[in-house]
Amino acid sequence: MFIAQVIFARALTPFDYGILASSLVAVTMLGAIASFGIGPFWLKIFGEKGWSGKEWLKSSLRIVVISCLTACGLLFTYSSIDRSGNGFSLIWWLTPMIGMFAVVDLVSARLQLEERYVTLTLWLMLPQAGRLIVALMAMFSGGALYIVGGGFLGVAITIMAIGAPLIAGMFKANFNLVGHNKEIQIGLPSPRVRDVFAGAWPFAIAGIFYLIYFQSDILLLKWMRGPEIAGLYNVAYATMAAVYMLPGVVYQKYLLHKQHRWAEHDRQQFLAVFRFGCGVMLTTGLIVMVVVLMLAPWAVPLLFGKVYSEAGRIVLVLAVCVPLRFLATSVGGTLVTQDHMRHKVCYMGVAAAVNILLNIILIPLFSYYGAAAATVASETVILCAYLLAVKKRVFGNEAWRGWTLRYRKIGNDG
Repeated sequence: MFIAQVIFARALTPFDYGILASSLVAVTMLGAIASFGIGPFWLKIFGEKGWSGKEWLKSSLRIVVISCLTACGLLFTYSSIDRSGNGFSLIWWLTPMIGMFAVVDLVSARLQLEERYVTLTLWLMLPQAGRLIVALMAMFSGGALYIVGGGFLGVAITIMAIGAPLIAGMFKANFNLVGHNKEIQIGLPSPRVRDVFAGAWPFAIAGIFYLIYFQSDILLLKWMRGPEIAGLYNVAYATMAAVYMLPGVVYQKYLLHKQHRWAEHDRQQFLAVFRFGCGVMLTTGLIVMVVVLMLAPWAVPLLFGKVYSEAGRIVLVLAVCVPLRFLATSVGGTLVTQDHMRHKVCYMGVAAAVNILLNIILIPLFSYYGAAAATVASETVILCAYLLAVKKRVFGNEAWRGWTLRYRKIGNDG
């Protein structure tokens, strides 16, 4: 994804790159609505109920269909309002990506439940490989946005065609649920759509709030300062997204479904992993921050081009977020389990509100530096909220002590 961003920045004019970046942000935000958090919800429901979670699949898929249609309607409304530059026509080409995001989310959940991490890696590489192909198409076509739009359309349709059979196989129990004996309780009432909605909405809202406090800066900069400024800031955003890859992979792809299981059946293991994760993430985050501060001023313009040299200085501000994000990912990972997700959504909502409010205040005064400062404030708010919550709701006084860089495995569940 990072390499694709580099190619897009070099192949497109700053104006067109800003149009593309803001359009992708809009589609990505609506993609969170499309999947409605069903993927993470499946991890929770199968982690708690084992094979009986299969009964939730039919109603879950109905929710996804409804939410995809809703997201498409919202995208059309947005495209009719935002007529700046070529954004209107480009967004229409990007619409199928909404369905793609939903399929990627659901198939990822299946592969996590099966603990097929190599296959999961390949699956998650597909959208990014497609993005890279589209970037190369943009480069060889001279930066034509209609080529970019057609490329993303083709990628979305291809991925949906590949993922649909994998989702269908779950309805026939044609998958391996690791950690659970294949026993489905007979006679249980089938969950209704409203039951799935009640369980999944915190995961859906959490995804939307995350995108708001992490990506809404780009949209607001486009509206308030123009596509060129948004494109410049997107270079800094792409750099930070690459930096944040490590904690995201560890906690969202590898540990998430295990934490649901440990929270219910092995609290000692749950606490041991939490303490080890906090120690490692805080230490790693501080080291990465120093590396980013050293490399950003010359590496960013070297990769993206001198026209984006100011983005390197924006990264210097955003680098403060690195240890905050690393630690927040570790601490917040415990709040997706049991019934804590409803509280986590509230904390994320506060951070999103802080981000939008500060952006509205600071962007007119300091442009992209104001957006960066708003992001630092949001990351600080959410880390503090998570630390307080994990002490109050999950581990009590054990939460803030015992963080370590030496992991001792507890129990037999790996």
